Amino acid sequence: MKLRILLANLLCCHNRAIPTEQLIRELWYESPPKTAKTALQVYISNIRKIFEKMGLSPGVANVVTQPPGYMLEVDENELDLALFERCWLRARAAQEAGDIEFASHLLSEALSLWRGPALSDVCTTPDLQAEARRLNEMRQAAHERRILLDLRLGRNTEVISELYALTSRHPYHENFCAYLMIALHKQGRPADALEVYSELTGALRNELGLDPGTQLQRLHQLVLLREPISIGLDYRSLESR
Repeated sequence: MKLRILLANLLCCHNRAIPTEQLIRELWYESPPKTAKTALQVYISNIRKIFEKMGLSPGVANVVTQPPGYMLEVDENELDLALFERCWLRARAAQEAGDIEFASHLLSEALSLWRGPALSDVCTTPDLQAEARRLNEMRQAAHERRILLDLRLGRNTEVISELYALTSRHPYHENFCAYLMIALHKQGRPADALEVYSELTGALRNELGLDPGTQLQRLHQLVLLREPISIGLDYRSLESR
């Protein structure tokens, strides 16, 4: 397990040196053995051997000694994490340039790299927990943005089933609820949109003692009035048109 923790730290900080003391803290928390530095060197050697057995050349992935500690040198074209972050940044740039179709495509590419929650198969340590939280939040933000762009592109039918699955997994997530309501409303299914709102309201009130946010309540009113809805690059900028 410690080998996986070490490799996860090196991957998350790829192409950046991690101080030896930080790696020791991640591996042994507050109780490192007297032989911690030697043990760390053994783990580093084992990772190098694993890379060699996998046929990874130093140009693809290599753990090097880099003061004040160690660094994983990696070709970012071979690392899903780096590819995801690159697609995310390119998508933001495309959106700002007005090319929302390309931005949606880039976000779809970024999301296709995921296979589950970040670092779910690693015994998380404080630093890895923080990194997993950052990555999962970025993934969710990318998912929200891609769906919003698809709504702007008129792909209402395509996102409805996806949004039903997302609202089932995230029953208190107002943005996903709003996007599903908008997609259903635009497809001429206001009754279904109102049911989605009712389910969210019930869950929030019964389990959290909360009411939906102001903007979601406004969306609810627009659906009730059967008003046509125009959505901007944030559902909170929606307008009746």
